[in-house]
Amino acid sequence: MSSSTTTRPFFGLLYLAGVALILDQGLILASSIMPFSPGAAQWRFGAVGLAAGRITPLLLADTAVILAAMWLGHRAVLRTWALLHLVLVAVLLLVLGGFALDAIQVRQQLIPEAQLGMLLGASRVGIMLLAMVIWSVWAGWRMLSLLRSTRPPAQGKRPLIVGQRDSVLTATGHGT
Repeated sequence: MSSSTTTRPFFGLLYLAGVALILDQGLILASSIMPFSPGAAQWRFGAVGLAAGRITPLLLADTAVILAAMWLGHRAVLRTWALLHLVLVAVLLLVLGGFALDAIQVRQQLIPEAQLGMLLGASRVGIMLLAMVIWSVWAGWRMLSLLRSTRPPAQGKRPLIVGQRDSVLTATGHGT
């Protein structure tokens, strides 16, 4: 039994763990921001702050899904996940802009003693959102680059064999 055969189910579990983490974090966030009041700047400011607090577990979940898709060779999942990352970039940039405007509005409503703490908290949220933008751009771009650089051999065609006396490599770069 080869090592790839024995490890394959464990990479399938990464999908499950990643999806479970994403659902869990989404439900935690949804229950934390109830009742919904998107018309209020204070609610939007708080909701974005709470969402930014969920970024670290979501990055772990995202990484688990990407690794599972890469290891298992699920090109459609990688392509879909890459496109979701690139859409997420646009959404995060819009959220970041709205958050900055809400922060200005909320700050003006606070007593002077509370403004510094609010500014520090808002700065952390802004940094986390920017980090997520950078991660999403990088991850989306890398997944698409990987998909372009590792095309599977066409059906019905034999792979190109390039060899030396001691080893043979196929066009995909795997040794035999």
